[in-house]
Amino acid sequence: MSQLAAGLKLITDNGRERRTDGLMKHLGVAEVDSLRAVGNQAGYLQHGAGLELRFDPTAPTGAILPYDRDKSQYLDLHIQGKNIYLEPVGGTLSLPTNIIGTSHIQANAVNQVVGQFGPGGSGFVCTTAPWVETDIRVTATFTGAPVRVDYNIAFVNSTLGALNYIGIGFDGAAGYNLAQISTTGVNYGLAFSGSMYYTVTPGVHRISLFVGVSGGQMTLQSAVNQYLFLTEMKR
Repeated sequence: MSQLAAGLKLITDNGRERRTDGLMKHLGVAEVDSLRAVGNQAGYLQHGAGLELRFDPTAPTGAILPYDRDKSQYLDLHIQGKNIYLEPVGGTLSLPTNIIGTSHIQANAVNQVVGQFGPGGSGFVCTTAPWVETDIRVTATFTGAPVRVDYNIAFVNSTLGALNYIGIGFDGAAGYNLAQISTTGVNYGLAFSGSMYYTVTPGVHRISLFVGVSGGQMTLQSAVNQYLFLTEMKR
């Protein structure tokens, strides 16, 4: 037999709907087809701890509150289920600032640098026509996501008017001719930088800067930082 607390005032009982006024305490297990809060009568709750379900019809706003009335403090709330969906309908999902930390992000779920050369000097020398693979290269493991390739190369050429070719290559083969820069003065400092996107198949691959010349000697400047950054784009 279950027990009900006294102090209820019967307002309506028509056989289908029963309305009472006051505080009801049920000390057993309750199984209901549906449960709905239509108001916020927190004034009746002055002692004890429990999970409160409230609704403010003027806002309108609903709230689920694990709360200890004797200690005037909130308690932990755990929502457990096989699949849990938080789906705003016609609104947004708001989270407190700094609530998501590094430990909450799944490994390999966001953009990350998978490999890099430099920044640092090179000193590589080229005297032949395109294409020659330089020592500005990176070998890394890729997942198949698009890769952003950021590069910078600084060089001089010993012959006025010679063309200097710059490109990107994959696994030892030149792939993209990115620039043809004319030597504006003997051993004048020249530079080229930029970014491109490329989808690399899953596995271990090498991405490199390639060069070539139409004449003279092209020397990468060891005193100037060259770099090659490879970033997989996932989010």
